[in-house]
Order: sequence, then C-alpha cells, then structure tokens
Amino acid sequence: RAESRLSWSNGAEWVSLLEAGDRGRLRSSLRYALTAIGFSRWHESQTLLLEESNARTAAEKVSRRVIGFKPEDDKKRWEQKRKKLSTHLARGRKWSRLVRAFDFGILFCNPW
Repeated sequence: RAESRLSWSNGAEWVSLLEAGDRGRLRSSLRYALTAIGFSRWHESQTLLLEESNARTAAEKVSRRVIGFKPEDDKKRWEQKRKKLSTHLARGRKWSRLVRAFDFGILFCNPW
C-alpha cells in the first residue's frame, strides 16, 4: 500500500486485469473481487498523490488518466469505458469495505 502511494502510473495494468477478471467473473469471483479491491485501493492512492483540495476532482483526474480524454468522434465508446470503470471502482470499494469489516473470509462462498 505504501509503495503504491509513491509511484505514479496511468492504470493500464489495472484496466487489463479488471477486464480479464470481469470476463471470467462467473468462474472466479474471488479473483475478480481481489482485483477490484486492488484497483479501488490503487485509485485511492493515486487521488492522494494529486493533493487536490477537492477529492472528487482528484478522483476524476485519475479516472480520466486511465480512460483518456473524451474524443469528439467516438463519444459513445468512451462513455461505455467510463461506466465500466466506474462500476469496477464501486464494486472494489464495496468489497474493500466488507474485507475491512469482516476480513478476507467474507470473499469465500460457503467456506464450511
């Protein structure tokens, strides 16, 4: 966690991991949950690096860095990418809150 705060990245690795995990989500929901948690924590650390006065503005800048600027010719595709990223981020934040409250055991379905 401390290492991610020190390095600035564009998030391309996270996006490819999330897309791969989302495709196989039905087969491996645990892997997707861990990837989404990691992505949300990375996103949070990148917003802290920006040191903006407004956290929402910083989060938007990090997301824009990941998906790029809105093109004039292909707005629909860009909007789909933005929505997907937002969904992965929201899921990761929810899983992260659950893990903090109940530990990683919450990720296992019927462990007994």
